Amino acid sequence: MFPVSALKIVEVDAVGMQRTKDMIYEQIADNQFPMEESEFFVRCFEKRADSSIYQTYYEGKRVNEISEAAAKPKIGITFMAGADTPQVNRMEQIDMTSKIPEQKSALWRVNTAGTLLNDFEVDTDLSIMQSDKTAQVLAKYRERNPITDRPYSSSNSAKHTLVARGWDDRTVTIHSDHVEIVSDLSARKWDLESTLIEVDGSSLTNLIVNYRHLIYRGGPALSFTETIKLLDIMIEDARRLCIRSPILFRMSTRHHIASSKNTRYGVDHGLMFRTLTTSRGIKNIISLSASYFNALSTPGNKDKSQDSIRPKFLQMLVLLLSLLNDEDLSDLREFLQTTYRIKADRQSLELLVLKVLPLMSINSKVFINALVTTVEGLIGETELDTKQQDQNWATFIQRLLHQGYVLPGTVSQLGQTDRSWIIKWPDDGIKDSHLLRNLQYGDKTWAMNEIPSLDLNLDSTLDEVTVILTNGARYTIGHDDLKRITCMTPGKCPLTDTVVRGQIQDLEIDEEVVNSTVYDAIFRLNRIIGEYNGSLSAPRRQNFVLARFAAFREKPDLTSLKEVKGSGRLTRNVAKMNNQVLAIAYKIEGRKITRRDLLRHLASDIKTVSAVARVLESLLEDLEDRNVSTKVKSLIHQRRQALARIQDKITQAEETRKRISGRNHADTSDEPISKVIYPVGSPQARIPVWHDYRSWYVSGQNTLYVEAQRHIVEHVRWVSDSIIETRFCALSATYLLSPLSVVAEGERADEVRPNDPVLLIGQYVVIVEPGDGHAPQGREAITNWLKIVGAEQCPASRRGMNRRSSASKVLPRWTFR
Repeated sequence: MFPVSALKIVEVDAVGMQRTKDMIYEQIADNQFPMEESEFFVRCFEKRADSSIYQTYYEGKRVNEISEAAAKPKIGITFMAGADTPQVNRMEQIDMTSKIPEQKSALWRVNTAGTLLNDFEVDTDLSIMQSDKTAQVLAKYRERNPITDRPYSSSNSAKHTLVARGWDDRTVTIHSDHVEIVSDLSARKWDLESTLIEVDGSSLTNLIVNYRHLIYRGGPALSFTETIKLLDIMIEDARRLCIRSPILFRMSTRHHIASSKNTRYGVDHGLMFRTLTTSRGIKNIISLSASYFNALSTPGNKDKSQDSIRPKFLQMLVLLLSLLNDEDLSDLREFLQTTYRIKADRQSLELLVLKVLPLMSINSKVFINALVTTVEGLIGETELDTKQQDQNWATFIQRLLHQGYVLPGTVSQLGQTDRSWIIKWPDDGIKDSHLLRNLQYGDKTWAMNEIPSLDLNLDSTLDEVTVILTNGARYTIGHDDLKRITCMTPGKCPLTDTVVRGQIQDLEIDEEVVNSTVYDAIFRLNRIIGEYNGSLSAPRRQNFVLARFAAFREKPDLTSLKEVKGSGRLTRNVAKMNNQVLAIAYKIEGRKITRRDLLRHLASDIKTVSAVARVLESLLEDLEDRNVSTKVKSLIHQRRQALARIQDKITQAEETRKRISGRNHADTSDEPISKVIYPVGSPQARIPVWHDYRSWYVSGQNTLYVEAQRHIVEHVRWVSDSIIETRFCALSATYLLSPLSVVAEGERADEVRPNDPVLLIGQYVVIVEPGDGHAPQGREAITNWLKIVGAEQCPASRRGMNRRSSASKVLPRWTFR
């Protein structure tokens, strides 16, 4: 029996937070340790096995004994590589759903399938519980194979025997030929299935642990300063996650996450996919957050500082909700609606995700098609023409109206002759979700309208951004350099000091390839293996020693030997400024991993090369002991010298491994930037004022109907570059309005003018203008939206206020072309 393991998350202070995150990451890694290449390679070398691999698991744990008698379940996997931007771009470009996906190696499939036998759940005390699900897999296997003989194992090994009462209910043998990577899991029946999404391990782990730390105490026990600092750290985690895990922020990914089953997020490190968290685990963490959020909105709470905490907390909540599949989202539906006032059906959540998160695609065609697919419940079953992107966009906006949503726009986007209220499709298309960041729902009681867009400044038009480095210094850097520094790409990046104006410092990122000697050894080893494989087809007289080498293999059905493959390019990247180390990152094939993972890969490669070299050395020794000619012995000696040089390389690689393992940089960040200062103000938590309205579209009349208050602008004054003080005729209140985009000083008069007719729609002021000669009589045009960011109301009597608020309000109706 293998006991269920509980990886306890202990309460820590801020100083020990990073160490706790590293501890959790390592504990998860230790519980998903793969079968190494060396074990598989030597087995294939000695037994001349084919590329198929078997591995037996007992209660979800790998065992040494291979049981041929155990059930061999059929396992389906959808793997979405997501830590490499060029690869994600290629996946979008060729539409991977219509292609047969890469099957990875047999070893990867078996190791990964083995981890799927264990489920990860978050217990009520926020412990990570790892539980065996072999019984459920076997139940599906027997349902799919109702008549199957399951004899006991014939093994006589007393040490590793699996024959015991009920052993067959807890044992499976995973066969690599029974594990398949597919694009659509729903097309076939499986005994075990899972969608695996590759992410950056450290940023996702940090985000979840920080979220857990925030809600752990069951209320806002943290001080305001501590809470804001922690939320800012989480926003930085989200920025890193967005840059290092582009798959999560692609429009085309949304449909796959929603429809996925047994959804797991983790890292691919060559030998297997390692699960860090699951959709179910995230669901459980969210379900424990109610007490904290309720404390932020306690009736009578006069602590206004909580108003600046709510929006950031809700932004992080939406980010976590975006990782849930349909099944787990359904379990939270009532909870989300009653606790957070979030509409939790899939279509509504996807619209919330579109508003809050920066989703993008490689081009506008991919974006609009993925947008339609993701919210197909809104679009309907109509087949859309992929060549008519502007019409598809207009159809999408019209369908939003039927669901109670409106999409505000600016002067440059609105005012077309036909359907003036629809944002015009740009000439270069739309390939990200920035136009949807102002999406408004018509019912104030739902929280969507108070959750601001998460501005990660990833596609900004700004040339520079301000950052704080890990040493506390503040600099401005080029916008293009932000991604390079975040990903720790080798090279120099100029940074401008914000204190000493004009002073430029170079941030240098150096890269050391730590397994170069291993790859040199692998190259030499594969050359010997290549000679052997060539001898199998070459005439004996052409290469007598190699023919003898092959003949020594005893069996006549000789097959070629597999070449040794390393785990990938392993690097150690160090960021320095003025010889001060700011960050150290470890990578495999350009993707960030932990230091311990790098050491594991390096040790595994060394072990594999050493094992194969020993087998070849043994074969050469045995051949040399035979009665062979001097010439043959000379050839054998040459190859043994080559193996000796390989051993020297192994020794050098082992020294490198010891050097890296001996260095202690536990408190050093893996990125030199600790925070990005975004050029936007603090997000607004509470809606300052809300004006009820109704809107609907009648397609047969091609007319937008709006019931709302209408007023005339009396006074306009720009108090800053982004705030307009405005008063309306017959209204005593003064409104503070904000344009939806940056406005040049010479273009301010286009935003709002005295005598402009306006409608008050929710938290927006909408500028309208009379129809021209092309418009039907009475229909006006919508020309601009301005957001209400403040309102100064004149004192009013409280007497009768409840009677006034409960009275039915009849709003005048207006029509727009």
